[in-house]
Amino acid sequence: MSNRYCVGVIEAIGMSSALEAADTMLKAANVKLIGYEYSGTLGRIVVKIEGPVSAVKTAIAAAEAATEQIEGTLTGYESASVYPAMEKIVYDELIDNAETVSTDKQIASGKRPQGYRDYKNK
Repeated sequence: MSNRYCVGVIEAIGMSSALEAADTMLKAANVKLIGYEYSGTLGRIVVKIEGPVSAVKTAIAAAEAATEQIEGTLTGYESASVYPAMEKIVYDELIDNAETVSTDKQIASGKRPQGYRDYKNK
């Protein structure tokens, strides 16, 4: 890959919305799921994808629509963004980092993913 990355993120409200967003994005366009990260705000989960700009835009738009259709208290999305030309250093520090669940960096760090209960008990 080049030194620039096209990244899309959606901050879903609740795990069901995060799962719906991830599933929808992967089905809607040719994108790669980087992983997810608890945003530190109760119930918010950031789902991260990468791919060609048009595919990332398509995937994010589909995820926004899909998460809005879920019924319940913790559903929908808080925000969504597409970053078409992210520098590698920004990608490494903010996107593909030890906080992103299921990435090689997170697994190697030995850090347990932080969720609602972990923040509540601090």
